[in-house]
Amino acid sequence: MRAELHLTCRLVWTWILDGGRCVVVRNERPDGSSWWSLPGGGVEERETLAAAAIREAREETGLEVRLVGLADLLDRVWADGRWLCAEFTAEAMGGRLGETADPTGKIREVLWAGPAEVGARLGPEARLRLEALVRQPPPPGVYRADHRP
Repeated sequence: MRAELHLTCRLVWTWILDGGRCVVVRNERPDGSSWWSLPGGGVEERETLAAAAIREAREETGLEVRLVGLADLLDRVWADGRWLCAEFTAEAMGGRLGETADPTGKIREVLWAGPAEVGARLGPEARLRLEALVRQPPPPGVYRADHRP
């Protein structure tokens, strides 16, 4: 008999792109340690991946965004359950960079970063990913959310 595998985690990240740059955020733990990341986080109950990406971008960066495409979808099964992680591309449509409303209070800095800065803050793989997304953005319409309750 097989144990039922539950979806244990749904995460989203968003590449907010503009002219070869993207938005990155510095997160800080209560102990003072910090790390840089793309804006993103957990998907709330009864929330689509797309809605979560838009909400997380607004909360963590202060920007209102329009999703442009689905850059990556990771569906991974671990011993403790299944993880579904979506990575979107977006463009800023309004708002003010840095006026965060992050309920966790962990966002300490928000900035536009070019490839070299992304590489320094997020690592060389992120730099290559940004350069690839700028060269060849994912096509629109590759993701469709089901909004039924």
